[in-house]
Amino acid sequence: MKKTVVLFAAIAMLLGFEMHNADAQSISSEANKTVETITTSSSYFENFPPDTAVIVLSIETQAKTASEAAALNSKKANNVIDKIKTLIDKNSGDFIKTSGYSVFPVYDYNNILKKQQLTGYRVSNQLTVTTKQLSNVSKILDSSIENGANNVQGISFTIDDKKDYCNIVTSKAVKKAREQALSVAKALGVTVSGVKNVNVSCGSSYMESAVPFMAKSAMAGADAVSTPIESGEVRIQGNVNIDFYIENSKTGIK
Repeated sequence: MKKTVVLFAAIAMLLGFEMHNADAQSISSEANKTVETITTSSSYFENFPPDTAVIVLSIETQAKTASEAAALNSKKANNVIDKIKTLIDKNSGDFIKTSGYSVFPVYDYNNILKKQQLTGYRVSNQLTVTTKQLSNVSKILDSSIENGANNVQGISFTIDDKKDYCNIVTSKAVKKAREQALSVAKALGVTVSGVKNVNVSCGSSYMESAVPFMAKSAMAGADAVSTPIESGEVRIQGNVNIDFYIENSKTGIK
């Protein structure tokens, strides 16, 4: 509750209002007149450079038996993991984890017998890599493919801690909402005298890159070209909804 009061006070100061005793104001308003309000909504966004990449890839193997497919998959997955660990920094919070593992039977249609026949098993080991080493993203992809990864779902770029950026965009969204309220109040011939309620939210959206891993995996030797990756920017958006008190007196702000 204390944090809510402090937040409300900070926003009120930003909007240019003085804080009064809430109980006294409520009693006075109820006793003397009906309190009228204006509600405005606003949003503001800016783009910021990402500091974190999330890479999702998998190693898929197939053999006649499930155990053979699993053993082959384990060997390739360990090679991929060992290589990735040399390109990430655990001290920066980087990590790699298994995010999925599956074994599926593989069937082919037999034209002679006119039915599906079991021909083997496919094993898939999905890995998720989270890293702040953005300069190593291409190396992580290329090394993973060279060591056995044959399916790359994609890459997400984001910002690990958005707090400071959210403060920037929500403050500007609040100012826009205030300007809207003052404009509407002026047109109505009333003044804005305070803030009744404030709702604030902040979110982000990030770029996703489609990785041309099939073309890269077909390359070999020194002529192979590193996979180009563009991190783009992360959009941080602040949204506000504010209920402003209005009155006919001249005591409101201008």
